[in-house]
Amino acid sequence: MSDSGEMGGSPALDRSAERPAIGRNRLDDSSPIAAQPPVPPRPPRTAEAEPAETCLLRAMRAQTAEERELYASRGLSRVDDDAELSALLIRQLYLVKLDRLEYEEALRLAEEMVALGELGDIARQDAARAAMGVGALDVAAGHLRIAARICPPDRRAFHLATLGALLRFGGRPREAIEAFGKASRWATKDRILYRAQLVLCEAAAQLAPSVDMGELRAHLESSEEQKGYKLWVLGELCALLGDHQASRRYLTSFLRRTQAASPAKNLALRGEIARAEAILQQISA
Repeated sequence: MSDSGEMGGSPALDRSAERPAIGRNRLDDSSPIAAQPPVPPRPPRTAEAEPAETCLLRAMRAQTAEERELYASRGLSRVDDDAELSALLIRQLYLVKLDRLEYEEALRLAEEMVALGELGDIARQDAARAAMGVGALDVAAGHLRIAARICPPDRRAFHLATLGALLRFGGRPREAIEAFGKASRWATKDRILYRAQLVLCEAAAQLAPSVDMGELRAHLESSEEQKGYKLWVLGELCALLGDHQASRRYLTSFLRRTQAASPAKNLALRGEIARAEAILQQISA
């Protein structure tokens, strides 16, 4: 659904890779410089001496949730009076809780990020996602509305479309129509995708489509916008058009993709997954 890519803070990068490597001295053995004894290497920095910034980088590069949690917790225990660094470390813990499906704890951590006031709409989007996990629709919607208000313009469509999907699958399609209408107006790309979702919401609200569904299908099938999510939108659109064979093909491909996704990503797609499964059952019946 995103009109931008993955969002996140940008901590200071590790510049060590940019430093020139120290190679062997190219002077011959007769050189007095070459004859000097080698300088012993520095002893490695111990874990106890690693600053909070290094712990953050290690957490972000961690290969397992346990490793991410270890370094994020260690960094938080060493961080000075630095609200941005604290928020970035807390976000690493939040991601661990989200992947473990510990939504209440993830929401608590996200609200800590919001309170620090450093990550802006990113923290609000994170809080909304965790609130979806605990079924707090109004809390999630509130965070998304704030995110859409305070974010850079190029991320506004993403937050509004996320809000639209939340409201649609929360049984409030008329409110979702308004959200998708705003998303399509703010979009720099994915506009056709948002218009199609608006039409799906109109169908859910038993309203006449504001755009020709056949034309929407043709535009979507020829577009490059969000190939994965587009499968889901086309699947329901084709079902409404009565092309059950195409609907089955699109929705089956969409569900196959979600099987390889992380629990956190599938949380954001919970409504779409349930709707796809329901449509496939209806087609089979």
